[in-house]
Amino acid sequence: MLDPNLKTQLEGYLARLVQPIELASSLDDGDASRELAGLLDEIAALSDKITVVRRDDDALKALEPTIVKMRDAAIQGKLPSAEDEKRVADANQAADTRAAEARKKATLDLLAETIASFTADQKAEVQRQSDALFGGKRVPRAFVNNPSKAPKDQVEALALSAYIERVLLIDRAIPLMEKMRAAAAP
Repeated sequence: MLDPNLKTQLEGYLARLVQPIELASSLDDGDASRELAGLLDEIAALSDKITVVRRDDDALKALEPTIVKMRDAAIQGKLPSAEDEKRVADANQAADTRAAEARKKATLDLLAETIASFTADQKAEVQRQSDALFGGKRVPRAFVNNPSKAPKDQVEALALSAYIERVLLIDRAIPLMEKMRAAAAP
């Protein structure tokens, strides 16, 4: 599934992993989910520090009868019961909370990894991109009124965290890796 060139690049980056990484997924029985599961397994096979965990959301699957009942009511021009609406809203809120917690954990894991393995030039490149994407330097709350006094390592960590959460964990990992490689080249 992975392009051979991309696979080779990814192997190089994954060889630098210091801490284990868990790729968690919540998949259904559809073709796209099967394809994603295959991709995750292929990535995990590139490093013994990567594991894939399936977290198919049984709580949401249990809502299927309620959702079918609500759909049928809507087709008949009726409103769903308040109890059904609350059940779906609660499940949705719980899923959003789990997703936010997983994103935060992934960000912290990647942050520890990048701080340990990035060169000064790579960190500078992330800082430059973070400044460009998010409109300036990020500083700890305690230093908002006096940003020049903010400790460099904390500013770096905030920039990396923001970049990881809003870029790496979304869709820009490959272009970033290419820029990181260029920044690290002699």
